[in-house]
Amino acid sequence: MKKLLFTITFVTCAVFAHAQQNDVAKEISRLEQACVQAILTQDTATLKKLWAVDFMVNAPINKVVIGGQVKMVAAGVIKYSSFVLENEQTMVKGDLVITMGKETVVTLGSNYPVAGKTVHRRYTQVWQKQNGNWICIARQASNICE
Repeated sequence: MKKLLFTITFVTCAVFAHAQQNDVAKEISRLEQACVQAILTQDTATLKKLWAVDFMVNAPINKVVIGGQVKMVAAGVIKYSSFVLENEQTMVKGDLVITMGKETVVTLGSNYPVAGKTVHRRYTQVWQKQNGNWICIARQASNICE
């Protein structure tokens, strides 16, 4: 009887934990798409909520940038006519979430040497729960060679 009770408790906890991880993964996916829309529309108010002040980005322009990305969006340095982000995997580790996938952007203006062209990239993002909210604290994106 003790063994059965232990097994039922263990399975119930495992199912509950898996459901919680699925809920977190869905929430992060929603937030990543909100970031995409905010970048496309230059919605800096939303980006201020979703990106950490000290957001660290290993950018596809071969530089590590810490903070200031919201200002770069506002100034049109980061600007796309199209941005499709496809999350391929999400790993939930307590108050940290790591996502990886691919994205396709069409750049605008003088923001990249490939302005006006379609660029395919691989990305990794790190999200952290802070004060009850998920924010993106780090990102890496690499252009895929043609």
